[in-house]
Amino acid sequence: MASGPNDQVHYNAVRRALQNGNAAVMVGAGFSKNAENGVELAMWQEVAQELWRELNPGAPELSDFSASTVTQLGEQYARVFSKPGLEELLKRLIPDDRVAPGLLHRSLMSLQWSEIFTTNYDTLLERAAEAIVDKAHYTVMCREDIPQSKILGRRRIVKLHGSFPSQRPFIFTEEDYRRYPEKSAPFINLVRQSMLENVFCLIGFSGDDPNFLYWIGWVRDMLDEHALPIYLFVIHPPSLGTQKLLESRRVTFVVLPTKAGIEDWDYAARFATLFEILKKPLTEDVEDWGHRPAELSHILNAPENTSPRYERVVATFSVIRKARNSHPGWFVTPYAIRKRFFSSVREIHNLLHSSQVHEQFLTRAPYVGIAVLAEYSWHQDVLLQCLSDELAGVALRLLGQTDPKSFNVSAIERDDLERLEAQTPFAFQQRWKDLALGVLRWAREAVRHAEFLTITDSLQRHFSTDLQVIDQITYEDILLKLYTGERDIAQQALKNWDIRSPDSYMLVRKGMLLGEIGEITAGLKIALLGLKRLRKNQRSRSKSTLYLSQEAWACLAIGYLQNTLDDPLDQQAPVDEQEFFPEVVTRRLSYLASVGHDVEREILQLTADLNAEAPAPSQPVTYTPLFELGRYSTTRHLAGGHSFGNKIRAAFAWLSLTDRVSLVPRVGNATFDMGSFGQAAWWVQYADSMQRVLSVMIRLLSSKMLEPRNPTQFIHSAGWLSRYQVARMPWPLAQELFERSIDFVDRMFPQEFQSDLMERVIGFHMQLASRLVIRIPVPGFAAIQLERVIRLYKSKQMVLHPDLWKEATNLTARCFEVLSPSERLNSLVSLASIPDFLELGIHNRFHETDWLSLHLLHRRESDLVIGKPSGEMEALVDALIDRLLVNASVIGTNSAESEPNTEGIWSRLFWIREWGGVSKSQMSAVERLLLSEEGWPAIPGRHRWAVFSWVTSQRKKNARKRYKHWMLQQSLEDFSSVSPRSASEGQPVRSWGLRNADGFLTNLYHSVDLAAWSEDEMATALLIIKRWWDAEWLFIQPELSRLDELKKMFVTRMKAIDSILAAFVDAYSLSALSKRAALMDWCNEMRDGLETAGSSLLCSDLACAFNSADQATLAQLEGKVLFRLFDSDIVGANDIAKVISYWAQHRGTKQYEPPSGLVYSLAGVISARRMPVLPWALSAVTEISERHPDWITSSCYSLLNVGLTIMLSELTYVERPDGTGIPDDSVPVLRFGCVRLARALRMCSFYRAEDACGLWLKQAINDPLPELRFI
Repeated sequence: MASGPNDQVHYNAVRRALQNGNAAVMVGAGFSKNAENGVELAMWQEVAQELWRELNPGAPELSDFSASTVTQLGEQYARVFSKPGLEELLKRLIPDDRVAPGLLHRSLMSLQWSEIFTTNYDTLLERAAEAIVDKAHYTVMCREDIPQSKILGRRRIVKLHGSFPSQRPFIFTEEDYRRYPEKSAPFINLVRQSMLENVFCLIGFSGDDPNFLYWIGWVRDMLDEHALPIYLFVIHPPSLGTQKLLESRRVTFVVLPTKAGIEDWDYAARFATLFEILKKPLTEDVEDWGHRPAELSHILNAPENTSPRYERVVATFSVIRKARNSHPGWFVTPYAIRKRFFSSVREIHNLLHSSQVHEQFLTRAPYVGIAVLAEYSWHQDVLLQCLSDELAGVALRLLGQTDPKSFNVSAIERDDLERLEAQTPFAFQQRWKDLALGVLRWAREAVRHAEFLTITDSLQRHFSTDLQVIDQITYEDILLKLYTGERDIAQQALKNWDIRSPDSYMLVRKGMLLGEIGEITAGLKIALLGLKRLRKNQRSRSKSTLYLSQEAWACLAIGYLQNTLDDPLDQQAPVDEQEFFPEVVTRRLSYLASVGHDVEREILQLTADLNAEAPAPSQPVTYTPLFELGRYSTTRHLAGGHSFGNKIRAAFAWLSLTDRVSLVPRVGNATFDMGSFGQAAWWVQYADSMQRVLSVMIRLLSSKMLEPRNPTQFIHSAGWLSRYQVARMPWPLAQELFERSIDFVDRMFPQEFQSDLMERVIGFHMQLASRLVIRIPVPGFAAIQLERVIRLYKSKQMVLHPDLWKEATNLTARCFEVLSPSERLNSLVSLASIPDFLELGIHNRFHETDWLSLHLLHRRESDLVIGKPSGEMEALVDALIDRLLVNASVIGTNSAESEPNTEGIWSRLFWIREWGGVSKSQMSAVERLLLSEEGWPAIPGRHRWAVFSWVTSQRKKNARKRYKHWMLQQSLEDFSSVSPRSASEGQPVRSWGLRNADGFLTNLYHSVDLAAWSEDEMATALLIIKRWWDAEWLFIQPELSRLDELKKMFVTRMKAIDSILAAFVDAYSLSALSKRAALMDWCNEMRDGLETAGSSLLCSDLACAFNSADQATLAQLEGKVLFRLFDSDIVGANDIAKVISYWAQHRGTKQYEPPSGLVYSLAGVISARRMPVLPWALSAVTEISERHPDWITSSCYSLLNVGLTIMLSELTYVERPDGTGIPDDSVPVLRFGCVRLARALRMCSFYRAEDACGLWLKQAINDPLPELRFI
C-alpha cells in the first residue's frame, strides 16, 4: 500500500487510539458522495453554481470558487429570497431522502470512535448507525441534547450545522458562520474538549472546505504543543502553501492509502483501504508480523521458466512492500521476529542478484529499480544486515540516472510502479530518498569515501530542507570519522551538530558519541534531553511501538554513560538530573521489558549467536577417516555451512545494531562489549572488505587486539594486523590508513593532551602506522614518513609522555625497514641526531628502555655503508665524543650498569660505526678515552668484549692482555643466594634469582678470537666455570623438576658452556682437555647430569668427535640431532638448528663423509612442509647449501624443489588454500626462508632458473614485504 513518508506511522497512531478508546472523527461533505446514489448530492462548488445562477440569471457560469465565495452567495440568497428559501434550495440540492448509507458509511461507523461529529445536513450517519448492533448511538442536534447524551452513556453523533429534515438553522451563510461561536458555543466547546481528549480525524474535508477552515479557526487558539494529533485525510498531498497553513494550525495531513489495482482518483476504494487498515488490531501485528505471505510462497516456489526473473522480482517486492506497510514500527525489530522474517524472505537475495535484472533496471526500468532496491534496503535494515557491494553499485548508478523531483516514467514502468505502490511522484521521491540513505549507510560501513561523498552531495542537493535527512547525513559522517580514526574531526563535527529534526533519538546518538570521545558529562546531558523528548512524545502516543522501542534502547545506551561516571577512573562533573537517576533509568528499562521491549534480552540473544561455535571456511573437498582402517568419507562443501552463515549474519547484525542505537564500544576509560565488537569484525572479513574489518578495530582503539595471539586466546581477541595480514592487504589501502593515522598524530602532537585517553589514542595510531608502513612499496614514501617521525622525537609532547616512546620506537624501526639501501644511507644523519636521555635531561628508569635505541635499526646484507663521513656526520660524532669526555667519569671499571647516563651516547656511536660513519681519527679518540685508565673499561649497555670494536691494531695486543687479566679475576655468578639463620632455626634458606647472570660466559665466548686466548688461559677460564658447577649443581639438580624458570636459566647457561667447550676443543684439540683430568671429569659429570635436565653438550661432543676422527660417534650424534629436530618442542628445534649450523661451519667436515641422513631428513621436512620445525629446517639447509653445496645431491635437490614448488601456492598471500597445516602467521617467515634457500641453491650444480628456486627469486622482487624485496 502506497503512502507518504510517515503515513503508516499515523495510521498506527489512529489504530492505537481506536484501541484505547480515544479517537474521534469529524465527517465532512465529501464523504457523503460514498452513499448509495450519492452522485445526486451536490458538493460545495455545485451549490455555489446554483446559487450564482439564481442570483445572476443570464450571467456566465461562476469561474472562481473559494470558501468565502459560497458563504457570501448563501448570505446574498438568504437576503434576496429569505432564509427558508435557502433551506429549501439546500434540501433540493442535497436530497437526503433519495440516498442511503453505503458500505463505507457502515465501515466508518463500525470503528471504535469515541465520538462522531459531522457538519453534514444529511442523515446518512444516523441511518448507518442503526445497523451497528453492538453500539447504541444518540444523535445530538441542538445544544439541549448535549447533557442528555452524557446521561444515557451512548456514543454521540453530533450534528454541528443542523440536520435534515427540520433541525434548523442550517449553518450556511456568512452571517451563520460569524455568529456560530456565540450562538452555538456549547458545540464549539464540545469539539474543543474532544480534541483535547482524543486523536481527532477529519474525513471528507478538503483543504479549502469552508467547514474545515471555519472549524479549525474556531478551535486553533486553544491548541498547544500538548494537544493530541489532528489528522486530515486527503486524496493527494496538499500544495506547499497549504501544507504550511496546516502546520500552523497543528493539522497533519495523511494521504489516503492505495494498493494494487486501485486508481489514484478512486476515492471510495482508497477510503475502503483506509478502514481496512484501521480495523486491524495492533497486538495482532506485533505477534504475527514476519510470517511468509501465501502470495510470496507462490512467487518463490514457481518454476523459473514460468515467468522472467525480472517479473518475479517485481512481484516479490510488491509483497515485501505490503509487509513494510504492516510493520509495527519497531526501532529495532525484535530478535524472534527478525528470525521469522529472515526465514520468510531468505530466497529473495538470490533472486535479486541477477545481472539480467540489474541490466533491465539500468537500461529500461530505472524507476522500478529504485523502488525495488528501496524495499530491499528496508528489508535489510529490518534484518540488521547491509547492502552487498554489488547491489549498492547498481543502486548508485540508478540514483545517478534518476531525479527524485522529476517523475518521467516510461509507459512500460507504470504498471510495475503501481504494483510497488510507487506510482505517484511523492511516493517515488520517498523511495529514492530511502534508497539513497541506505546507500549512504553502506558507503559509511564499507568506508567508501568517494561513494559517501557522492551520495551525500545528491541527498543535500535534492533534500536540502529535509531536516531528518540532514541529521542522518551528519550522524553517518561522524560515524565514518570514528571508524577511520579521525576522532578530532569527529569531535569538532559533534560540537557543531545542531540537531533540528524531530527525531529525538538523534540527541541520544549525539550524546553517546560525545561520551565515546571522552566528553561524558556533556554527552549524558544531551542524551538525557533526547530521552525526555522520547517520553514527551508518548504523551500523545502512549503505546507507540516506535517511541517505546526507542526509549528502551535509549535507556540501555544512557546506562553506559551513567556507569562510566560512577567509575572513579572517569570522574567528571556530575549531571544534576534527578528525574533520570541511574536507578530510575534501570526501573524504566525493566518496565519497558515487561511490555515487550526487552532490549537487554535482545543483546543477550544476539551475543549468543555471535558466540556460537562455527568453523571457518574450509577446503572445497575434505576427507574424513572412518572407523574402518583405510576408509574415508568425502565431503564437498559448496558454500559455508549453516552455522557459518548464522555467524556471519550475527556479526553484521551486531555492527548494524550498535550503530543504529549508538551502543558505543568505549566511554572514557571504560569499555563495553569489546569482545563482541572484535568478534563481529573478525567474522565480517569472510563476507566483506578488509576496510570494513579494520575500521571496526580502529574505532575500538584496542591495542590488545594487536598483540600476538597465543593458542589459548580466541581467534578474534588478538593477532590483528599480524605481518601476514598486513602482507595480504592491498598497498593503497595500507597507505590510506597509514596516512590517516600519522596525520592524526601530527595534528595532536602540537596540542596539550587533555587526558590519558588522548595519549592512548595517539599511541594506538602510532602502533597502527608502524604495522602498515611495511606494506607500502612506493619509492620515497617511507623516507618522508621517517622524517616526520624524527620530528616527533624533538617535540615537547614526546618527552612528556613516556607511554608513547615504545610505539614511536617501533614506528621508527619499521619506517627504516622499508627504506631502500640508498634511502637508508641518506637517513643516517637524521636518525643519529635524535636526542638521547642525557641530552634531554630525562630521568625515567621505568621507561628508559622504551626510548629509541639505534641498534634496533639493523643493517641488511644488501645495505650500503658510508664511504667517507660527511661533514654533518663528523660534526655529530665529534659532539658525541665531546659529551663522553665531559662525562668521562661514567666509564668506570666496576660494572656496565653502574652509570647508565651515557648509554644513549654509546648506542649512537656504535650504530654510526657499524654504518661506517666514524672516521679513523674519531676511532682513535674513542680508543684513547676507553683505554686511558687502569683495568678494563665498561661501556654502559654493552658487554665488556664490545670495547674491542674501538681498539685499533696498534694497541690490540696490550688491550688483549688487559682484557684477559680482567676476565680471569671474574667469577660466574650464582643463580642462588643464601640467607643465614641462627642455629636454632635450622638450615640456611636458599633463594633463586630470576635474572640473566651469564655475562661472564658471553664475554668469554665472544672474545675467544678477539683476545687470542692461550690454551692455559682458556683452561683457567673453564676452571672458573667449573667452580660455579661444583658450588651449585647439587642444589640445582633437585629443583629442576619443580622450578621451570630455574630449569630454563640452567639450560640456557649450559648451551653457552657447551659452545665454549666446543671452541676450546676446536682451538686446542681434545688432548688439551683430556690431559687436564679435573676438566675432563667435570665434562663427564655435566654430560651425565644434563640428561636429567633434558639437555646435552652436542656441540662439544661434535668437536670431540671431529678432533678424534670418530666416525661412529659422528653417526650417533647425527641420530641425536635428528631425534631432537623432529621433537615438537619449538625451543628445542631452535637449539638444534644452532647445532646444525655449528656442524656445517666446522672445519673438520671436509675430511669426512657428509651427514647424508641429516641432509636428506632436512630436505624431507621441507618437501613435506612439516611444522613446527620447517622454519629451522629452511635455515639449516640454507647454511648447508652456502657452505657445502656438494652435500646437496640430485635426489636431495629434487626433494627441495618439490617442497619449494608446493610452497609457492601454500605460502601465497592471495587466495591461500585452506588445510595446509601451516598457520597464517608463519607464512612471512617461511617465505623469507624459501627465498634465502633459493638464493643459496643457485650455487648447486643441479640449479635451473625454471625450477621453483628461480620462481621464488623472481617473486621476491615484488613481494608485499620489504624483507624479500631487499634480501
